[in-house]
Amino acid sequence: MIDLTFIERLRQRFEKEIETNPSYYHEIDIKRIREEEWPIKRFLIANNADENIAFDSMQRTYRWRNKFGIHDRTDQSFPREFWQLSGVEIIRSINGQFVIIEVLRYQRKCNHLQQLQYQFVAHCLEKVDRLAGENGFIALKDLTNAQHHNINFDLIEFQMIASDHFPLGLQQIWLVNCPWIIRPFLPIVVNFLFPKFRQLIHYLQSKQLLDSIDREQIPKTLGGLRENQLMIMGTKPLAYMANELGLNEELVDILYKFFNLNRPPPSTPTPSSNLCFGLLFNIFFFFFFFFIHTMAATNNNQPTEESIVKLRQRFLEEIEKNSSLYHEIDVKRIKEEEWEVRRFLLEYNGDENVSFDAMIKCYRWKKEYGIHERTDDMFPKELWELADCGRAKDGTYVQMEAFRSQKTFKELNELPKHFIAHMLERIDRMAATHGFIMLIDAGGAGPSNVNMDLIKFKMTIVENYPSSLKKILVVDLPWILNPVMTMIVSFLNPKLKAMLTYQKSKELLTIMEPQELPTSLGGTKTKPNIPENLIPLAHMADKLGLTDKFVDSFYNHLKIKRPA
Repeated sequence: MIDLTFIERLRQRFEKEIETNPSYYHEIDIKRIREEEWPIKRFLIANNADENIAFDSMQRTYRWRNKFGIHDRTDQSFPREFWQLSGVEIIRSINGQFVIIEVLRYQRKCNHLQQLQYQFVAHCLEKVDRLAGENGFIALKDLTNAQHHNINFDLIEFQMIASDHFPLGLQQIWLVNCPWIIRPFLPIVVNFLFPKFRQLIHYLQSKQLLDSIDREQIPKTLGGLRENQLMIMGTKPLAYMANELGLNEELVDILYKFFNLNRPPPSTPTPSSNLCFGLLFNIFFFFFFFFIHTMAATNNNQPTEESIVKLRQRFLEEIEKNSSLYHEIDVKRIKEEEWEVRRFLLEYNGDENVSFDAMIKCYRWKKEYGIHERTDDMFPKELWELADCGRAKDGTYVQMEAFRSQKTFKELNELPKHFIAHMLERIDRMAATHGFIMLIDAGGAGPSNVNMDLIKFKMTIVENYPSSLKKILVVDLPWILNPVMTMIVSFLNPKLKAMLTYQKSKELLTIMEPQELPTSLGGTKTKPNIPENLIPLAHMADKLGLTDKFVDSFYNHLKIKRPA
C-alpha cells in the first residue's frame, strides 16, 4: 500500500513541473493528476515508492502522451477495417477484469500505414487502461491460424514501449491457440520482449478460456457463443478516409480495382465487407518496396570541400560546448580526417543540419558506449573464431560470421553486444572510405541460433557508421529460417533492405578468391584472420564472472575441448 502522504507529495511536486512547463502536458492528463489518485499512485507502486524515479517516470509518460496525441484521437479516427481485421475488442472476465482481444491472423506489416498502426495501438491501450483502472487488464492474443508473416516486430516493440507508459496496467498476456507453424519461432519472439513482459506470458488453448470468461463473451472463433464482433459505431471504410489519412486517391483506386471491388461512391459510404484487409496490407507493402528500390540508387552528389569545412567547424563548436560528451580519439579524427565528416554529408545527401544531428548522435553514443575503451584481447578467443575477415576481388573488406555456432548465453550479459560494437568499429577503420560487405553464413543454422535482440542491436548501431556498409550477403539460408528472415527484414530500415541479397556459397567465388573464403563456404582458408595472443574463455572466467559449470556448457555447445 502507498501512503496518501506520498501521493500528495508527489502530486504537489508534479504540479510545480506542470506550472513550469505547461505546454508539455495535455489538459486532460492535468485534470486527472489533480483529481484522481491512480494517475500518481501507479508510478509510486511501479517504482517501489521511490519518489524521484516515480517523478521522472511521470514526467516522461505525460510528456509522451501529449506529444503522441493520445487525447487527440477517437475510435472514429481509424478506418473500420482496422477494427474489423485486427479483431480488437474489449470484454470482461468472470471476475470482472477487462480483457482486450487482438486477432493476429489478418495482420500484416505495411510501412505506408505504420504510423497509423502505432496510433491505433496507443488508442486501444488508453481505452482499455481507462476502463480497467487499478485492476489492470489482460491482453489476449488470438494466434489461431496465424503465420510467420503476421508477426510485426516493429509493432511489437512499439506495444512494449507504449505499455511502459501505462505502469501496472497490463497484468497478463495470453497467447491462445499458437499454431504449429510458428511454434519454432515463438522463442525468438519471446526473446525479443522486454524481460518484464516475458514473465506476463501464459500459453492457452481456447477451451481454457472458459475457466476465466463466460462463453457468451467469447467469440465463436475462440470456442465461445458470440458470432459477431462488438462493432465500433460511426467508423468509416479506408476508402472514405483517404484525404484525412494522407493517402493518395489514385493508389486507393488501384487497390480497389486489384481486388475487383467497386469503390463505394462518396454519397453512400457503406461498409465494404468483402475487402480483405490482410491482402490490402500486402499490396501496400509491395508498393512500398517498389518505392524503396526506386529511391535506393546511389547518390552521386559528392559533398564539396566547403560543405565539409563548414560542418567540421560547426561540430568543433559543439565539442567545445559539450567536451565531456565526446571521446578524445573521435575529436582527433574529426579534426584531422576528412572522412569522419564527409561520410555524414554523403549519407544524408548534403543536408548539413541532418548530418550535424547524426554526428552528435553517433559520437556521443561512441563515448557513452565505451567504443574506445575496449581492446581485441578483452574478448575471448572463441568469439573471434565465430567471425572472420576477408577481401573481395575488388579489394573491399568482407566481414564474415557463422550463424550456426551462435547461441544466446544469458551468463555473458552484455559481452556479445560489446564484441559486435568492437568488431564494427574495427572493420570500419580498416575499410575507411571504401566501405565493407557483411557476409552472414547461414548454412546449417536453425531457429535456436537466432537472437533477435543481437540482430536488432547490430542493425541499429550500424547507422552510426554512415556510408560504410555497402552490402549484406545472406549465404546458404536454410528453408527452416525463411520465416525468421522475413521477420528480420521487417525491422530493417529501407537502406539496409536495399543492401540485402541472398546467395549460395558456390556463387561467392565470383566475388572472392578461394583463399579468402573458409572451407565451409567453398574456399580453401582453414584458419580465420583474427588477432594474435587472444585468451580462451576458460582462462577469462573469473574476470568475466563465469562459473565452471557455464564454461563447460559453453565448450560443449561449440563442440570443442575446454583448454587446460
